Amino acid sequence: MEHNPTLNVALLERTLAFLEANPHRWDQSRFATVDGRACFGGWAVVLHESVPLRALFTVPGFIVAWRAQRALGLNEGQALAIFGYVCTREHCTSAEPCVQPTFQQLCDRISEETGFCYDPRGNPPVVDALPVRELVAA
Repeated sequence: MEHNPTLNVALLERTLAFLEANPHRWDQSRFATVDGRACFGGWAVVLHESVPLRALFTVPGFIVAWRAQRALGLNEGQALAIFGYVCTREHCTSAEPCVQPTFQQLCDRISEETGFCYDPRGNPPVVDALPVRELVAA
């Protein structure tokens, strides 16, 4: 694990608190979906920039990933390891569906890559004053 002094701990906490409180809004395989779900990186962008999720629909995935990487203060290796954590199986084929990581597995991956350990006791389920319905409004 490479130490990263620019890590945005506040945004990591906000994004993980949001996903923990709204697991039905998390789909690690998509940056943003029309049904109001997004991956960890997608939600980090939405929460950091206070933009609605629909603002990401037409943005190429690599741009969303770059925006999330910069907002979170991740280096390239950390971003690839975290954003690319789509499947808990080591080798997925198109014949077998990938299994999305659990919330705990995502937290563990983030910890492995950054050294940041999420503590849900220190984070209220309400992420901030911006209502979730405004973030996901289509």
